Amino acid sequence: MLNLGFLDVIIAMVVVLIVLSLAVQSLQQLVKKVLKLKSRVILGSLEDLLGSVVLAKAGPAGAGAAAPAAPPATSPANAQAAVAQIVGELKLLGRRSLFNRPMLDSVAKGDVVKVLTRLGATGIDFSSIQKALTGVSDALLAAQTEFLQGSASAKLAALLQALTPLLNDLKALGDGTGVQPATILNDLLNMRRIRLQDAFKLLGEVQDQVKQDLAAAQAAGTDKARIDGLTIVDKALREGAGGLKSLGDEIEKAVAPLTARLAGVELWYDTVMQGFEERYARHMKTTAVIIAAVTVIALNANFFVVYRRIAGDPTLQKNLAKAGETTLAERRKQQQPPQAQPTPATTPEQGTSMQDVTQSAQAAGQQLQAYERLGFSPLSLDDVERFWSNADNKSPGAWAAEGLNTLIGWLITVLLLSAGAPFWEDVLESLFGLKSLVRQKTGTKNVEEDTGGQPKP
Repeated sequence: MLNLGFLDVIIAMVVVLIVLSLAVQSLQQLVKKVLKLKSRVILGSLEDLLGSVVLAKAGPAGAGAAAPAAPPATSPANAQAAVAQIVGELKLLGRRSLFNRPMLDSVAKGDVVKVLTRLGATGIDFSSIQKALTGVSDALLAAQTEFLQGSASAKLAALLQALTPLLNDLKALGDGTGVQPATILNDLLNMRRIRLQDAFKLLGEVQDQVKQDLAAAQAAGTDKARIDGLTIVDKALREGAGGLKSLGDEIEKAVAPLTARLAGVELWYDTVMQGFEERYARHMKTTAVIIAAVTVIALNANFFVVYRRIAGDPTLQKNLAKAGETTLAERRKQQQPPQAQPTPATTPEQGTSMQDVTQSAQAAGQQLQAYERLGFSPLSLDDVERFWSNADNKSPGAWAAEGLNTLIGWLITVLLLSAGAPFWEDVLESLFGLKSLVRQKTGTKNVEEDTGGQPKP
């Protein structure tokens, strides 16, 4: 049967571990926000995505076996330059801190695709596309005569109407009157996927109708002007079909490298970012261990010293038990379903103030002070000087044993802190339940009373 006194010591030890774990957790949050660890890891993941996957698929279009050797698309320089461009665009969109550092903690696939589309559009030469589109438009306008009647005339007019806005935008872009390349690129991508097929289908229907009308006129042989007019229309439509094919080829040549890059993002983003999650988790575990080690040494949280101090001081045990009850009460309160909160009218700007960093620093300071308020003293210069001065007053073996004992005590505390505050809070709740059960089994009455005269668990 467990001894209640020993159980009180274990409960007090767990409370100390919770306080230290919360201090480490607060310091970890502070380090994350100051050093932007998540943003740094995401930058590395973007380099992996663009360098190893996307840029490799955006190599020289149409390069054959006899093509001259080109610099590798997956070179680190290319990947870093592409990432730098993306980061610059994201910063322009507001993803930056007060000190103009990138804030990429929540960057999504859609963000990367949009930025790549915008950047890719600025590097496309639209002049050849404009020339091909102008040729198509001129040919179709030449076919729009009085000899083209009925549904054929309506279909040709609809086709011209569909091409005119893009032609006007291309002219405006060339004149520098405010049309953005990304806008035209989106139109070209839509035309590449859908509209060209519809255009060829519509033009084919018009051609079939004109050929039928021309055959009927030739068979009748009564209206030479109509026959000549329909012949001109048929020739113009054939030229328009050829121009439409040339337009499709120019669009494909211009946007194919970019669409390959965007397809690479769509295909591989989730896979690469899954690796980011694993990499980030490893980094944070390493960071947590380092912070825990620094905290334990700075606070001189030697497991053996803390245990002896608690075991030899019943008053400290009571104080720690009270602190444990308060911790569990706060935890239960936090686990309660939150009340419905009104939706804020505006979303706060991401990472543009030092408020989060200040709050994390204050939380870390409060947890460190809580440890000191429990009666434990941080490591001081006097402690270090006293240890080294004892090297002359003690035998080498005793002095080395004392140092080894301290190191092992620190190491045990660090290992225990690696479990995290939630784990130790669960352990504390179980220990309180076990303590109540032991009291019931043994019939022990709790004579310890708080200021209100109520028995404690």
